[in-house]
Amino acid sequence: MTLKFVVPRLRSWVTALILFAAISPAGAQEAKPTWNQLVAAANKEGGVTVGGPLDPAARVYLTAAWAKTFPDIKMEWTVAGGFEWASRVKLERAAGKYLWDIYLDGPNVEIYQMAANGTLDKLEPALILPELTDAKTWRRPWNDMFLDKSAKMFSIFASPSSIWFNAKKVDPDRVKREGLEIMLDPAYKGRIAWFDPRSAGPGLNFGVMLYVLMGKDKLKTLLVDQAPVFYSRGSQVTEAVVRGRADFGVALQISDLPNYQQAGVNIDLRPIGSDAKTAYLGFGGAVLAMFNQPPHPNAAKLFANWVLTKDIQTGLSKASQWDSTRADIEPISSGGVRYIPGEKYVEAQKEEMLPVKDEAMAYMRSLRPE
Repeated sequence: MTLKFVVPRLRSWVTALILFAAISPAGAQEAKPTWNQLVAAANKEGGVTVGGPLDPAARVYLTAAWAKTFPDIKMEWTVAGGFEWASRVKLERAAGKYLWDIYLDGPNVEIYQMAANGTLDKLEPALILPELTDAKTWRRPWNDMFLDKSAKMFSIFASPSSIWFNAKKVDPDRVKREGLEIMLDPAYKGRIAWFDPRSAGPGLNFGVMLYVLMGKDKLKTLLVDQAPVFYSRGSQVTEAVVRGRADFGVALQISDLPNYQQAGVNIDLRPIGSDAKTAYLGFGGAVLAMFNQPPHPNAAKLFANWVLTKDIQTGLSKASQWDSTRADIEPISSGGVRYIPGEKYVEAQKEEMLPVKDEAMAYMRSLRPE
């Protein structure tokens, strides 16, 4: 009796193991779903939560495009910039609340810590579209597409970030000759608008660039003797230059410029340059990463694949005025700022630059503590 009972069950169990091995060989990952399967699974979840960038142009474009493409999946968008949001995520997770699917904003030390401690997942296993893991799709080598050491934070954008000037007030030929050092001219004292470089953000990235390229002494002259006016938002920097309160804009919001042009404001703003002596390689506040234990795992994967497709990258690039890292999308090259292959740019936002960033921030705070 006992033997008759055990053998059939044993035979059934072994058969199940053989079938499982046939579809899941040792060491292989679970088979990836097709696009239609992923969409269907995401539709059942009904939502996706995104920590996204402050840039309103990016938010408006992405939320509208998502709603049009996936009307049954509600996108909850929250501005994720700054340390406050990262601290919020830590507190939520400490309380057992896993509320986020996608991170789509610029990197900072807190986000790098999330990548290192496992709060963020590897992106590559979630990419089901073959083109997205094909090296030919991207302008840069695959390893360079990630900003962190654990390869979880993928750079959607990569283009030179320059300081802009009012060509009606500053001689473009002189800018070409002197580069960044034209801002040291006493004639421009108090005429430099700068997204505050003493805290994390685009203004600090330019501070790192100037710290590396100009050195401490010249940076001190720029920060102290030239008395630049610090602002808390990039849009304020743009307005200061457009309205004539400043001749140079450091970390202005480029995507705001069309609004002024459409309103009839006569402006002639130009970048100081595109090469490694006048610009750093920026990533546009658009680093894509996925959270582990997401509330909507299928919708998270769907978003990660969707946002990297050619159509969405083209629209997002136009909306944000940043160059997509996809090789099949023509660079925006706003105002003539264009990536130059072979240039050794300062990459101020990469994890490996964190020690330099800390040095630069401490130095600038010591010079301008108020």
